[in-house]
Amino acid sequence: MDHQAAQERFSSYRDQELGPEETRSVEEHLQTCRACRRQYADFQETVASLGTLPPAGPPANFAEGVFERVRKRSHGRLFSQRRRGMAVPLEWLSLIMLVAVVAIYLLFRLSSPFGLFSK
Repeated sequence: MDHQAAQERFSSYRDQELGPEETRSVEEHLQTCRACRRQYADFQETVASLGTLPPAGPPANFAEGVFERVRKRSHGRLFSQRRRGMAVPLEWLSLIMLVAVVAIYLLFRLSSPFGLFSK
């Protein structure tokens, strides 16, 4: 195994994700190559120091920025500020349509000569 191939497998070797043959090949190379041993030790030190960092969270106004960007790209169709009385929410419109359909159905069933409970 050459230097580049060994270095490309450092992460997988450290995480024990390599198969037995590749693991043996990396270990043999590390035993015989001082430069790669030094580089692998640096890699392990870097990974260990990254583990001590506090978890990073999103910026303070991240969600607002996303909403604003979506609002701009959708030309106000999504996440827009609705004015009261200007737009009827879709849920209310659906409910009104459902009541209208049931009312029309009942009107026709009641106006039939046999009434509501006939078949």
